[in-house]
Amino acid sequence: MALLHLDLLGGFACRTAAGGAVGFPTRKVRALLACLALNAPRPQGRERLAGLFWDDRAEAEARANLRKTLSRLREALPAAARDCLFADGSGIALRTGEIEVDALQFERLAADGTPETLERAAILHRGPLLAGFAEVGEGFDDWLGAERRRLDEILQQVLQRLLDHYVTTGAIERAIQVALRLLALDPLQEGVHRALIRLYMYQDRVGSALDQYRRCRELLARELGVAPAAETERLRAELSGLLPKDGTAPGPERDDLPERAAVLRAASEDRARRRAAPTGRPMIAILAFEAGDPDRGLADGLAEDLATELGRFGELDVIAPATAISYRRSRLAPERTGQELGATYVLCGSIRAERGRLRLTVRLVEPASARQLWAERYDGARDRLFEIQDEVVRRI
Repeated sequence: MALLHLDLLGGFACRTAAGGAVGFPTRKVRALLACLALNAPRPQGRERLAGLFWDDRAEAEARANLRKTLSRLREALPAAARDCLFADGSGIALRTGEIEVDALQFERLAADGTPETLERAAILHRGPLLAGFAEVGEGFDDWLGAERRRLDEILQQVLQRLLDHYVTTGAIERAIQVALRLLALDPLQEGVHRALIRLYMYQDRVGSALDQYRRCRELLARELGVAPAAETERLRAELSGLLPKDGTAPGPERDDLPERAAVLRAASEDRARRRAAPTGRPMIAILAFEAGDPDRGLADGLAEDLATELGRFGELDVIAPATAISYRRSRLAPERTGQELGATYVLCGSIRAERGRLRLTVRLVEPASARQLWAERYDGARDRLFEIQDEVVRRI
């Protein structure tokens, strides 16, 4: 069993095998541990590490700072885990045999490449590497940016392979969630827009498919100054043919429309039958919490943490946080967003932090009936946020 669990995706957290949190005195101590963990078990030269963290200092001062930071890191580690930190004249290394690092586990699962391991990898990637870390040092910030881009590229490959798998196996709802998450990472992937349009068409959600086409067209025009590709426009033409026009029959150019309409009706009836049957576990979507720009990172972290904690309960399915949060700019009401995501329940709210205090409001909504099932407001010190999160999870 691992002595320590180190989470670097979506933030920074370290805990013992028993679940106790491990604290570190400074941001640079945490950053040093993260850097060693991501490169483990390869030793890192002292000169390189000193340059990463103190590139604005003279070499002697930078090395002295590194020694001091390394000493503070060793002291902060639980006694049983201190031997995992190795240092000699050649470099510094972290032995990962007894330390579990989520980023390294994510890469192993992605490389394995089976549908099961790809799903686990997608769940494990909860957000950007070391989200919230900033201004540690110019060298470290450059290194962190490169590592984030590398892991984001792996995540996109994982999600694209999952999307292909779900489409092939007919797991339409899962495919939609993965496509939305891909677009949250890179909104300019026109091929993913097309895949999402087709998935909506399969579900007989012509309005959602048209909205997706319009979003694609507007993004391409605004960001790249180009029009959609011919294949995308052909999809739009298909959608136009599926829309009723004053009750008249479709034109002769759509001779296959009756067959397509029959297929769509059959798919819709099949979904209705499945909804009428026992559906098993309810599904909840944690939407992006409303917040001003200064609190946006806090709000997204809260939504991701709540989704992660709720995901530990076997009685509940949780829609991937990145998928739900991708609706941030949508003008849809939470109830409508929940319907689009196929969620049984939606959790939404707002958060504001000021002068060490925070105010959090949460609402639990049932999209099918548009009923508000529960609402609460929390006021308190900012350092109580984790306690409040636990209380919200218990209430849900």
